[in-house]
Amino acid sequence: MMCLNRVTLLGIVTSPVKLGHSVKGFQYLTLSMATNEKRKKHDGTYLEITEWHKLKLWGDRAETLAKYVKKGDALFVEGRIEARKYTNKEGLTVNTHEILVETFRLIGKTEKRPFKEEKVQEVDVTEGKTLEELGADDIPF
Repeated sequence: MMCLNRVTLLGIVTSPVKLGHSVKGFQYLTLSMATNEKRKKHDGTYLEITEWHKLKLWGDRAETLAKYVKKGDALFVEGRIEARKYTNKEGLTVNTHEILVETFRLIGKTEKRPFKEEKVQEVDVTEGKTLEELGADDIPF
């Protein structure tokens, strides 16, 4: 039987990004993200539900995301869920889940981005001909 552990989220970054290094010297980044969903209740009104997600990135992805994302930005991520246990400062065992991000796309605009928005130039590839006047070889797709 095939199994799949895949997560896709589109949400808002809700914490400052935190770069760190593991005991073995690997660079990682942690941040939190919120996703919202509206559900219709029995009385016809809507209830907005917010889910909070812990995200972790490793290596070059961590460094890249840290440069361009900040709290309040919209972010699209894909990855997998990882469950882990640890002992907190009070000596209690804590079970937690994190999203290990494999790919991401910045959706919200930040001041740190090194590029400018460019205007799209529209080009008439039909050169003014109607669809009937164009042959099958003239259609550009």
